[in-house]
Amino acid sequence: MDLLSTIRKTGSRGGVNFSWDEVANSSRRENYLGHSLKAPVGRWQQGKDLNWYAKAGTTPANADETEEEREARERKEELRKVKEAEEDAMARAMGLPVKQRDTTGANSIEVGNKRQIGPASGPPDDAAEMTKAVADQAADDQRRGREKSRHTEAEAATERREGDAATGTAVVTGNTETADSGVARERGGLGGKKGGIEDTEAAVVAGTVEDAGIGMIDTAAAPDLRSADMQGVSEAHAGDSASDTLENDRPITMLSRLRERWTSPHYRDMMRRPVATIFGGTRIGNRELFKPETSLESFLDILRAHGITTIDTAQAYGSSEDALGKVRAGERFTLDTKWSPSSWTETTPWATRDRIVETAKDSIARLGAPAGTFYLHKMDPLTPFPETLAAVNEVYQQGHFRRFGLSGFPPRDIEVVYQHCRDGGYPLPAVYQGSYNPLSRDKETALFPTLRKLGMAFYAFGPSAGGFLGKTVAQVQEMRNNMDAASATCKPYLCDSKYLNALAQWNALAEREGVSAAEMAYRWMAHHSALDGREGDGVIIGTSSPEQLEDTLKNIERGPLSDGACDAIQNIWESVA
Repeated sequence: MDLLSTIRKTGSRGGVNFSWDEVANSSRRENYLGHSLKAPVGRWQQGKDLNWYAKAGTTPANADETEEEREARERKEELRKVKEAEEDAMARAMGLPVKQRDTTGANSIEVGNKRQIGPASGPPDDAAEMTKAVADQAADDQRRGREKSRHTEAEAATERREGDAATGTAVVTGNTETADSGVARERGGLGGKKGGIEDTEAAVVAGTVEDAGIGMIDTAAAPDLRSADMQGVSEAHAGDSASDTLENDRPITMLSRLRERWTSPHYRDMMRRPVATIFGGTRIGNRELFKPETSLESFLDILRAHGITTIDTAQAYGSSEDALGKVRAGERFTLDTKWSPSSWTETTPWATRDRIVETAKDSIARLGAPAGTFYLHKMDPLTPFPETLAAVNEVYQQGHFRRFGLSGFPPRDIEVVYQHCRDGGYPLPAVYQGSYNPLSRDKETALFPTLRKLGMAFYAFGPSAGGFLGKTVAQVQEMRNNMDAASATCKPYLCDSKYLNALAQWNALAEREGVSAAEMAYRWMAHHSALDGREGDGVIIGTSSPEQLEDTLKNIERGPLSDGACDAIQNIWESVA
């Protein structure tokens, strides 16, 4: 078999195509070494065509590809790279993790389960480090600007006179062109035309902000940044000196303006990640529809169909743990449970070492699987917390749960527990469970800062205020006559007239928005509240029937509410706060 007949006998050198015959007959055959001919002796040294092997590794050689097809393919690849660069720059500017791109090759290193080129790099952890990075870059720009200004002083003076005559506000910064508005756009990096991409309508000076991690802004993804919202950033350059020197505080001012805009509620909602949805198991095994012999499997099937993976239960939830174990739910879901007192009014210690260890084993036996998160349901003021935490660690070392959680602890005690666990080498509290809804938001200031500082997630139960936000005023007035029928989460809202007035506004708003009152509560919680999927936060939902569960999950999946609805919900909260 003739091996030469099986290979592609063409290549390119210096932008000129050549064939194998030309190489074979050339008296200067060594000139072709390192270029893009695949010779039968193997792959030669890369030489000057640095991109050839990368293209050959990602795109199959196609001798039938026309010049137009090749150009179209390369153009598409270039557009992809530009788009990825823009997305990464935006993520760095927002302080978000940069998406890891799939990479291969000898330069890639393993980082966890992902691969990346070179050492891990990301945005600074706080604003101070970001500000320092910008200031350092500004100093470099000043140095380069002074060196260049010595050679171009006369040219810069001419440009200033012409620019001032034409627009009144010209900015000359290095390699820039004066825009009609008088704000110069730097042609560096992604700031200018590249791969067919035009300058964005609100470009940020690449030498000051882009190098600090802000980069080009995707105006298609954030249209509000294209006009008035970025006007202040663009105009920040209009008052700069006409020389190449930038003021030391200019990049810091720009960064603070961008942070102010991007940390506003509107942009926070744009950049936040979806929160997890957890199914609350208080009724499992305790209501007729939720028993293994009736419709429990129907609920579980709906959860799986919508990608819900976690069910929340507790020792205090009657037959819930036992029912989940009977249907072997632990093989399909993560089951979270809690150490609970046998009575909420008991006056004897319940979180002692012996009881923590004993009841944990009982819970795991009933569930038939290790717990995902094992919570302390509340504080036990009658048991020293070091004894309780040592017992929690003992259960953890036996492999009975993966994460430790807290519920019903005030913020100051959360920090004490966290510090004690860290000092003792115990599992750190990873998640806190508490009530939170559009009418009860005090935790946003009283609790969330502590959780964020400690890196703990928040799971919110009662997102519709125990069903209160799904009812009409008339229904609530009827419930006042039978308080025993109301849930513990709902009762606090039934007896205060300010909540009744808020409910009337809530229902009127839902009618204007064309959604149900309960749907509006769930969608606000999932898409507009202080919860954030980046922090691992979640919403615990309940239901009374399979049909209601299906509707609730579909409503959450419908996405965010309108800006007008969010503003009105904020006003309702302020009326009861």
